[in-house]
Amino acid sequence: MSPSTSSKGKSSGLNQHYEEKVRPCIDLVDSLRSLGVEKDLNLPAIAVIGDQSSGKSSVLEALSGVALPRGTGIVTRCPLVLKLKKISKDNNWHQWHGLMSYRDQTKKLKDPAEIENAVLKAQTVLAGTGEGISHEMITLEIQSSDVPDLTLIDLPGIARVATGNQPKDIEKQIKDLIEKYIKRQETISLVVVPANIDIATTEALQMASKVDSTGQRTLGILTKPDLVDKGMEETVVRTVNNQVIQLKKGYMIVKCRGQQDINEKLDLVKALEKERNFFNEHAHFRSLLEEGKATIPLLAERLTKELVEHITKTLPQLQKQLVMKLEKTTGDLRALGAGVPTDEHEKSNFLIMKIRQFNDALEEVKRAEEDLKKSDIRVFTKIRGEFGRWKLVLDDKSFKTEENLREEVQEYVKTRRGKELPGFVNYRTFENIVKKHIEELEEPALELLKDVKDIVHSCVNRIVSSHFKAFSHLLRATKDPIEDFLDEQFQKAEEKIHSQFKMERIVYSQDHLYSNKLDTVKQNLKVLGQRPFISAEVREMAQHLTAYFMITSDHLANQVPLIVQYHILDQYISQLQNAMLAMIGRNNPGMLLQEDSDVARKRRELKERLERLKSAGKVLSNDSEEGSGSSAHSSMSFSSLRTMFALRSLFRTAHFRYAAAAQFHASSNCSGAKVAVVLSGCGVYDGTEIHEASAILVHLSRGGAEVQMFAPDVSQMHVIDHGKGQPAETESRNVLSESARIARGNITDLAKLSASNHDAVIFPGGFGAAKNLSTFAIDGKDCKVNKDVERVLKDFHKAGKPIGLCCISPVLAARVLPGVDVTVGHEEEEGGKWPYAGTTQAITALGAKHTVKEVTEAHVDQKNKVVTTPAFMCETKLHLIFDGIGAMVRDVLKLSGK
Repeated sequence: MSPSTSSKGKSSGLNQHYEEKVRPCIDLVDSLRSLGVEKDLNLPAIAVIGDQSSGKSSVLEALSGVALPRGTGIVTRCPLVLKLKKISKDNNWHQWHGLMSYRDQTKKLKDPAEIENAVLKAQTVLAGTGEGISHEMITLEIQSSDVPDLTLIDLPGIARVATGNQPKDIEKQIKDLIEKYIKRQETISLVVVPANIDIATTEALQMASKVDSTGQRTLGILTKPDLVDKGMEETVVRTVNNQVIQLKKGYMIVKCRGQQDINEKLDLVKALEKERNFFNEHAHFRSLLEEGKATIPLLAERLTKELVEHITKTLPQLQKQLVMKLEKTTGDLRALGAGVPTDEHEKSNFLIMKIRQFNDALEEVKRAEEDLKKSDIRVFTKIRGEFGRWKLVLDDKSFKTEENLREEVQEYVKTRRGKELPGFVNYRTFENIVKKHIEELEEPALELLKDVKDIVHSCVNRIVSSHFKAFSHLLRATKDPIEDFLDEQFQKAEEKIHSQFKMERIVYSQDHLYSNKLDTVKQNLKVLGQRPFISAEVREMAQHLTAYFMITSDHLANQVPLIVQYHILDQYISQLQNAMLAMIGRNNPGMLLQEDSDVARKRRELKERLERLKSAGKVLSNDSEEGSGSSAHSSMSFSSLRTMFALRSLFRTAHFRYAAAAQFHASSNCSGAKVAVVLSGCGVYDGTEIHEASAILVHLSRGGAEVQMFAPDVSQMHVIDHGKGQPAETESRNVLSESARIARGNITDLAKLSASNHDAVIFPGGFGAAKNLSTFAIDGKDCKVNKDVERVLKDFHKAGKPIGLCCISPVLAARVLPGVDVTVGHEEEEGGKWPYAGTTQAITALGAKHTVKEVTEAHVDQKNKVVTTPAFMCETKLHLIFDGIGAMVRDVLKLSGK
């Protein structure tokens, strides 16, 4: 295409729309894209996809005024970012500037006729000489008075079968590339489909539907209407009118230049005239033109509107992404450290500092003072839980009643009774029974030792990896003492436990201690020995045994944990700390601190990313100076940027708030949805997360919903002192009573909740969901769910009524509703940003599906009507969590139909 054939002084009629409405938005996004930020953030974009020979390139050509490569087979072999910028006619209006860039290469184009060969050459460099594809991007920037202001991304056409020298998996390669772009919430998908085929069979539309099931980001474009068979015209009309396969954005239909038009050198302006005449004169399609659903100019006008709204809508989220990426990148870079110094003396100091930091972390574990931000629960809290289970084992022995011991005692009396009269205790029989039961306790004690060893081992390995992962030699040097010292202390503890139980088999107690305990047992009204059918000797023996077991239990309850704690925690960590200090003088610091090449590369990449993100932050700041650019375009870009932010600020404060209020209060003016909110106590560590509950109630109130709060009438699993982060062992609380604190007293027993009386149900998060509503906190994927919680979930699901869950509570749905699709955020911890990412593995193990979402997003499982959001599964700012919960509540209310 040449300048004369493209326009010849006559505009396509599209430029004015783009220039007035899109330019400020496009300048902003292009400024970010030019910084390379697209590697880190998802920028708003329009992606054009379609099956091979769907007319995709023709649509791009008609929209942009730029002729791109055409042909059969795979023509587009790399993502092509087409940046079109209109320049004023007043300043050398006839000038045309082109710039092609890929990898580190740039090429200036002086004539439009060079475009096709330049694109083909770039594709050959990136994708090779065959017919394969590449994920690397080509950017083509065109400045002319005859092009609109617009940025588009052209993606390869979908090939169903490999032909010629194409790779055998070419279809999968292309689909993976397309999905990489269209799955982003910031991308509008233009799905190009020939009008003369069944659209249900097109791969492009199926792919778009997979990542955008409601069609919120998808606009269908039908091409080649002149090839539609007679008798099929009404089907095409119904498709465009959104009556066949529905999309929220609907469809449009266009007629672009065909090969005969190109052969006859029909320019794009005349092609637009020819297109309009075609629709105007067509008996069936004329109505589509009249309704604004046909022709390229009307498509361009529609895209202008869609693009302005989409960019404006995504900019706030883009800012949030930027903040989160900056935080994560800074944290990752901090975790890697500044790198090893080159000076030998400084290397020694650096090694001392690293070992001291490692030893300090170990000391915090030993003193039970480690930072909870890096772990969901302290190591000693886990160990204390194991000690508690050991006490339960002992209690089971010591509180065996006469009824439990009767058969055993009777057997001894029957076979070994001497001359004793009834009621006299045979000491040998007593001693044999005591020894037998004490022997049974030795195995659980050794199991306790092993379990605590595993807890400490896992903790120390995690600390080693976090401190020394960049230094493989130092990591290996540390691993040996970790294993050797732990095994050594384990053996010592094991020997002491064996010795302890050998001593326990020597039956002994202080007289006054034993007498007092026996009196207590005899006075206990619950002793079943008072029953007349139990013989005197059995009753007497059972009482003596119970008294002795209680005494034994009391000192074993402390003695065994003291042995375990002394060797596996105190002695082991002290020994390891000393060994680490000794390593300083024994080894060459330079050898120990040899940094892995991957770590150095990652640090370099993180520094580059940090610079890109900081630059993006400056671009997104409305304090940018107009003169900061070095060219006229740069100055114009920042001027437009300030205008864009002023408009966006006004739009956000007026339109967003009004729209949100209108959406919610419109429903409240009608019949508000009746929503049940199920609480699990009060307080994040043993009940409902209060911030989450409050956010849910605020958003429901704003939505005009009628709320009723419920909680199960059961005891909490335990009570956590939230100031210390430790269990309050002597306390017990009721979930219903505790939940009443949040509900201001207006709480109802969960047993009374019926799906027939409500339109939706929402479960806030907090550890109470994993401790009181289920046993997930202890049993993980093997957990059990409270019977009323299970009933409520099943009843609402069966009734087709929406269920909302946030934070950890989606595990309840994963356990109860087979195949449900939920989110708890990301699937990797990402340097502590998502500390509970391991929950996703349990969710998939339960047979559910997990979808990655940001903290500000909600995920909707349309099939099951289940809406989830990560909330406090992410370590981030409170307002971002509030926004994510708001998204969940809005989707729940929307699904309720109220």
